[in-house]
Amino acid sequence: MNNLTPHQSKALNIDRSVSLTANAGSGKTFVLSQRFIEILLATDTQLNQIAAITFTEKAAGELFKRISDELYKASLVISDKSQAEKIDRLRKQIVSAKISTIHSFCTDLLREYPVEASIDANFIPINEQKASELIDLSIEHTLNDLLRDDNPISDAKELIRLLGSRSKLVAELAELIKKRKKILFLTESFYSVSEVETVNRLSELFGSNFKILFNDKIPVILNQIAHINSLVLENKKNNERASDVSNILREYKLNDSTAENIKTLKRIQDIVLTSGGTVRVQGYLSAKIKDELTEDLNDIENFFNDLDEIALSDNYQEINKVLARYSYALVRTFQNVNTEYERKKNESGYLDFEDILLKTKKLFDDVSVRQSISKKYKYLLVDEYQDTNEIQYEIFLPVVDDLKSGNLFIVGDEKQSIYRFRDAELQVFSRTKADIQKVDGDESALTLPDSFRMAPNLCFFINYLFSELFKNPNLFFNEVSASALVSARNEKYPGTVEFIISDEENESEAELVAKRILKLRRENSERLNSWNEIAVLVRKRSSFVELQKSFIKFQIPFNVIGGTGFYQKQSISDIYNYFSFLMND
Repeated sequence: MNNLTPHQSKALNIDRSVSLTANAGSGKTFVLSQRFIEILLATDTQLNQIAAITFTEKAAGELFKRISDELYKASLVISDKSQAEKIDRLRKQIVSAKISTIHSFCTDLLREYPVEASIDANFIPINEQKASELIDLSIEHTLNDLLRDDNPISDAKELIRLLGSRSKLVAELAELIKKRKKILFLTESFYSVSEVETVNRLSELFGSNFKILFNDKIPVILNQIAHINSLVLENKKNNERASDVSNILREYKLNDSTAENIKTLKRIQDIVLTSGGTVRVQGYLSAKIKDELTEDLNDIENFFNDLDEIALSDNYQEINKVLARYSYALVRTFQNVNTEYERKKNESGYLDFEDILLKTKKLFDDVSVRQSISKKYKYLLVDEYQDTNEIQYEIFLPVVDDLKSGNLFIVGDEKQSIYRFRDAELQVFSRTKADIQKVDGDESALTLPDSFRMAPNLCFFINYLFSELFKNPNLFFNEVSASALVSARNEKYPGTVEFIISDEENESEAELVAKRILKLRRENSERLNSWNEIAVLVRKRSSFVELQKSFIKFQIPFNVIGGTGFYQKQSISDIYNYFSFLMND
């Protein structure tokens, strides 16, 4: 347990549940493994009473190895005989530790309670590739049946006309099936009423979301506009634009319909702003007002820039009717495909990832099962918690008896969330943190700000940059605030953050990078004594080709990691195509 920072040490308090927000490179996996070991060594908890959940099988393997290694290290220095015997026993038992992904964990629960879950005990979990194959077959089978219908305005035919091709409809349906939990919820909660009612709901939803996004800002912006407008009129009483704005401001009522409010704001925008989105100078502002009220002008321009993202048509109600009509057609087609997909899985005893989660969640509806599982597991540790979703939350909490008796440890970083992957829902992290704080107090919400990866000068730059980029986060869009990184490295590094700007129009970005690398090597020959001490990160793989050409041109040795595969290289592709031609001749 040595070499822990003060922040890491706090996370090892196993007497309460903990939510840990960990910056990149802060040693969160190390802390998770140390907490696991602390539970084993400091309590009488059995190995099978702890579950550690990771996001991938690879991460589970790495965590298992780390815990095994730490137990081995502990065995070398322990002097107490009883503790030494305990560690020796744990090292032999560690292969049975419950360290797995959420899907593996849930699969084991379903195998333990197949009757209660209403499934075949010999069910076969299928991977994403197999699930995709079944989904494609289900879609083809369903569409073939639907398109045999002589009705020229059947749902499938309407959707193909709307999307432009059958292949596009197939792709959309495949995505809906993969996210069927959400679609089924929408079907029951939103599309279970008539189309007319849904049209009204769409208008209400638009209005409520608009208010969430803009209602707090509108009075502030209108006051700023009114103040600037009054200064314009003081300077020139007969200013036509300012007079028009004054009249509109007197008419504006925040409690009017959302559509009317937007139209009124757009009228003000057309008068006050140019087509480029800046407050007008010619015919409106004086240079003096512009210089004195720069901050207010920026606020106004930013507000209307956000408002421009909302394209409200004059016939938006008719558009909502069309949206509802096609939505219902898509939902009905989805239901047909989903029925066929379920039939195909049931025939073979298959469960896909989504099934495993849904059936595990439903399993906890059985009170006796819920009690049995919560008694079995005293400690639950979950890594990468920012990438979880609502259904996983509804599985984790019952495992620890909704925090009444069990101990929950979650670790993650909202800034690293890949919430578009596997339907992760960032708000679940915040919700779980709040749940833990209700039970164990504010001291249960901990952070790991220390970064062991970055030098102090790089941390300073990142903190400066992202404190501006992450300013005023909008929770409605799951935006997060900046959290400062603290460099935990004591060594001094002379490096700096640079921007390379070309003076030559014909000089490519790749050539600039190559020349800068050569210069770095010349000026730092003692420190950079090997080419492999330099790394180049790019945003897209498409940049690799130009970089490779430049490195070859300037005789810089390089190795591409994560780039285009061997069989995707042009030379290999040419040879492959040549032999394919000969074989087909």
